[in-house]
Amino acid sequence: MRTATALITLAAGIAVAGCRSEGDGSAVAELRTESRVAAAIADPVGSTERAPEVTLRRLWAGGYSDFAFSSISPDGRYLSMVDWSTANLAVRDLSTGEFHRLTSVRNEEGTPWEAAHVSGFSPDGRRIVYSGQVDPDFQLRIIEFESDDAGVPRAAEPTVIFHNPELVPYYPFDWSPDGSLVLAKVHTAGKTNQLALISTTDGTYQALKSFDWREPLRAEFSPDGRYVAYDFLPELESANRDLFVVSLDGTYEARIVEGPGVDRLLGWHPEVGILFRSDRGGTPGVWRVPMSDGRAAGPAELIRADMWGVEPLGFADDRFYYGVSVNPTRVYIAPVDLEAGKLAGPPVAVDDPGQIRIQGWDWSPDGKFLAYSGSTAGARGSVIVIRSDRGDPVRTVPLDLRATSRIRWDPDGRSLIVSSYDAGGRRGFYRIDLESGSYTTIVRSDQLEDPTPRGDFDISPDGRTIWFATAGDGGWTLVAYDLESGSSRAITPVEWRVRGAAMAWMFAMVSVSPDGRRLAVTVPDTTSSDRLVGTIPAEGGRFTAVARISNRGQIRGPEWSPDGRFLVYATTQTTGSMSDPDLWATWVVPADGGEARPLELMPFVRPHGPPMKLHPDGRRIAFRAGESRGEVWVMEGLGESIIASKEEGSR
Repeated sequence: MRTATALITLAAGIAVAGCRSEGDGSAVAELRTESRVAAAIADPVGSTERAPEVTLRRLWAGGYSDFAFSSISPDGRYLSMVDWSTANLAVRDLSTGEFHRLTSVRNEEGTPWEAAHVSGFSPDGRRIVYSGQVDPDFQLRIIEFESDDAGVPRAAEPTVIFHNPELVPYYPFDWSPDGSLVLAKVHTAGKTNQLALISTTDGTYQALKSFDWREPLRAEFSPDGRYVAYDFLPELESANRDLFVVSLDGTYEARIVEGPGVDRLLGWHPEVGILFRSDRGGTPGVWRVPMSDGRAAGPAELIRADMWGVEPLGFADDRFYYGVSVNPTRVYIAPVDLEAGKLAGPPVAVDDPGQIRIQGWDWSPDGKFLAYSGSTAGARGSVIVIRSDRGDPVRTVPLDLRATSRIRWDPDGRSLIVSSYDAGGRRGFYRIDLESGSYTTIVRSDQLEDPTPRGDFDISPDGRTIWFATAGDGGWTLVAYDLESGSSRAITPVEWRVRGAAMAWMFAMVSVSPDGRRLAVTVPDTTSSDRLVGTIPAEGGRFTAVARISNRGQIRGPEWSPDGRFLVYATTQTTGSMSDPDLWATWVVPADGGEARPLELMPFVRPHGPPMKLHPDGRRIAFRAGESRGEVWVMEGLGESIIASKEEGSR
């Protein structure tokens, strides 16, 4: 296992030079970057730096930023997306900014949860394939798509083309050029991953390539439909990701791009070749490798440097569309009065916007420090940042672990325990030594007798036990893992109305009381669609509900107040608008029962981690606030610049 051995101070920032904006947020903006990578990077066919004159334009800016779920139509007009307020498939008209729902899922009480997920336009733009969840299963669906003369989309009822509980097609990557096949990432019952070809007419399934727990992050057909390109993590102990090509008949497979750096596939175009994102030049940039008959036909070339956070949406002609997330949320520290249910003073931001995307945070046992786990755009691994209780920087620890929202300070005050993934994609619990900057594995998920841990976890006050939840076919169970013996035991399962393990992660929130005698958890009600906040003895026993949540929004928490008197949790209230993301409300309820009262914090949006962390003195709170937003950009002139470069090279 690779470990980080140096403690460094983070001094990275995102430098964007020469921005020019025309009109409002949906108008065109040009971005030109002066820096270029100075050194060539070796790969199988050599490497040459080049800087073609391509133009970047911003097409749209708004509240949506989940571009991994989206694709661009072949004419570049529509962006497929998920309407998270209703879980329906939708499109955004990038020429007008108008938003249109394509499906009509209602998710009424008493019905299985249904939602659209990853989607992709067909080559002719007349169909959209998407992964549809009907809890607990996933289906691959196709919906007919067209628009009238005014550009208003119309869609028919979706058709299920593939459904097999043993083979979960949760990520449709691409259509074959003739529209007869969908290339999808599939999770198998054996906890492995596959690239599969699924017929769009009769649902015939063909496994193209099988993997272990590692998986490609993107895959795409060649323009002639004979090959598939994908990115993959070839070495278990390295974070480097390379590009591969495999033929559909299985007779050919090769590594097309390798070498130092994280290489991510962006797309395959007949003129451009394979476009990929890489940090091999020191900062993330967009590169290309020319292709011929499934083989690399020349050296990898730099197209554009300093391309941070690019999420590919696809090609339309020789125009490459991508999304980026901007205006990230920030973590604040503020004085709080739990009795009065409000802040006792103004909040102060503790992180630098644009530098680190914070996932999770926790206070040290003595309250002198705040530690948080985060990632920087385009960089491998993650960082642990230590701040003082006033928010001042102390030190930064780089790690070959994925950034995580599940972070706890060990009661010894010298280390952190996180639930995360290592460079080989293996999930587990890891201990981070803050003095040396190294980490050790406590236990990996595949070494546990119980199913994979879900949701949050907590550590007992004596530092001997990790508490977490596992999800099974009939619900979920609280588990205590003994750090000294390496053994685990399940306490009395918390019953809930069976809706499948796929949704269990939403409820598996665990927090240990300050005296270690009780666990605070959030569970579904067994008699309705409500959810309950309550407590259960740490040794097992009867669950006691203290608060009821009647909406279907997200929940974060609960967390104990330092004196053990209160529980603090947060819930979402759906706005029903894609322009206005869901808002969060924070609540305080007596741990022994009583009325839940609102805690007035700044509104915060979709926190992928704990929404708040109380200071050990109970008079301060760290929470995330702000609104993350997304932008859609297009890279133009790729074909012309490449042709011009070829002509210049032939002279």
